[in-house]
Amino acid sequence: MLMDQNSYLEERNRQLQCNIDNLKKRLNALEHGNDTKELTMERENSKPSGSKEKEWEEERERLLGQIVEREDSLRIVQQQIADTKKINADLYDKLKLSDDKWRRLEKDMTRIREQHTEESEYLKKAISKLETSNAILQENVAKRNENDETIRAELEKKYGQHAELEIRELTEKYAHVSERADESERALEELGGHLSESKLRMLELAEELLPLSDAHWAKDSEVTQCTACTEKFSISKRKHHCRMCGSIFCATCSEGRIKLPSNSKPARVCDQCFTLLKNRQSGSV
Repeated sequence: MLMDQNSYLEERNRQLQCNIDNLKKRLNALEHGNDTKELTMERENSKPSGSKEKEWEEERERLLGQIVEREDSLRIVQQQIADTKKINADLYDKLKLSDDKWRRLEKDMTRIREQHTEESEYLKKAISKLETSNAILQENVAKRNENDETIRAELEKKYGQHAELEIRELTEKYAHVSERADESERALEELGGHLSESKLRMLELAEELLPLSDAHWAKDSEVTQCTACTEKFSISKRKHHCRMCGSIFCATCSEGRIKLPSNSKPARVCDQCFTLLKNRQSGSV
C-alpha cells in the first residue's frame, strides 16, 4: 500500500512540475507579447491602452498566483514523498530484523529436535541393552532354581542313606550356589532399578521437550482474561505466557520460575506447570 502511495505522490509531483513549467511559459509569453504590443502602439502613436494593460496585469497576477500555488503543492508532495520513502526504509529494516529473528528461532528449533532425536536413540539403545542383560539374568535365576531343586533332592537322598560326608559336601555346594544365586538376584534387582530409571528418564525428557515442539502458544489478541483465575486483563493487569504450556496468565498465577531445557535461566511458568515440574524433579532426585 505504501509503495502505491509513493508511486501516486511521484506522479502527482511530475504533474505539478509540468503545470508550473506551462504557467511560466504562459507568463513569459504574456510578458513578451505585451512588450511587442507596446512597441507597436508607440510606433502608431495610438491612444493609451490602459484597459489592455490592466487586463495583462490581472492575467499576470493570476498566473503568478497559480505558479506560487503549484510550487507550494509541489513542496508538499515532495515532502510527502520523502516521508513515504523514510517509512518504507523503516519498514524494510523492521522486516529484515523480523526475518533474521525467525531464521534464528528456526535454526534453534532444528538444533533442539536433533538433540532430542540423538538422546532418544541413545536411551533406546541403552534400554535395549539393559533388557538383554535382564533376560540373561532371569535365565540364570531360572537355572539356579532348577539346580536348587536338584541339590535338595540329592541332599534328601543322602540324608536317607546317612552319608554324612556327602551331606557335608552337598551342603557346602548348596551354600556356594545359594550365594551365587543371591548375588545374581541382587544384580538383577539393581539392573532392574537402572532399567526403570532409564525408562522414566526417557519419558521425562520427552515430556520436557514436548512443549518446545507441540505446545500451543496462545495469541495475545485472542486472550482477554487469565486462564487460571479468569480475571480480565487491563493496563495494570498484564499478560504473561507460561513457557511450559504456552497459555496466558496474570502475574499472580504465573509467578513461578523453574529451569527448562530451552532456557539457560529459570523461566516463568503457571502454577499448575510449576507444581508438576517440581514434583517430577523431586521424584527424579
